[in-house]
Amino acid sequence: YVGINVLANSGSYILNYFYLKRNKKISAAMRNKMNKVNNIMLFGVVVCCASPFLYFAYLYMKLQGGDIYGYIQTDAYTLINMIAAFINPFAGLMIDNMRKKANEFQNPSVVYRNLFILLIGEICMLNTFYIFLLVFILYKLHDAYNEPFNCAWKSLSFKKFVEGTSGSFVVLVGYLFVDVLLARIMFFA
Repeated sequence: YVGINVLANSGSYILNYFYLKRNKKISAAMRNKMNKVNNIMLFGVVVCCASPFLYFAYLYMKLQGGDIYGYIQTDAYTLINMIAAFINPFAGLMIDNMRKKANEFQNPSVVYRNLFILLIGEICMLNTFYIFLLVFILYKLHDAYNEPFNCAWKSLSFKKFVEGTSGSFVVLVGYLFVDVLLARIMFFA
């Protein structure tokens, strides 16, 4: 019986060797795709974190070196847009967290859910550049993971949903707050 067990175990080792070798080839291709997605997400993080500085540069050029702080105090629309520009680095932080989770090949549903919630926030703010960026990131992640987007919503409990997406919801609430303030200024002032 000992000889049969050794042969049976060696056969399973050989099968496991070929199985692991095949999976290494698949994971190498997946790793290559994920590296490309990683670079795109890193670009998104940098652009999101640079948005407050870009907004101040825009104001400086608009006022031609004038008093930016006085202009912000007198124009409520500019102040609210500045608040929106200061929310974008938090969206960049969430994209960076999702980049780390994607690099660890964790559950793609968490990554998909968070990026979808950020996409909803950017749609509310009508930030077309960030909308296209997040759609492109989602497309590339879908290509790298080879899992459909509906896996993010299957068999989801409320507790798991809140645990995995609480940071993105904070960003979404910030965007919705800015939208309410902009609507108040535009329609009720």
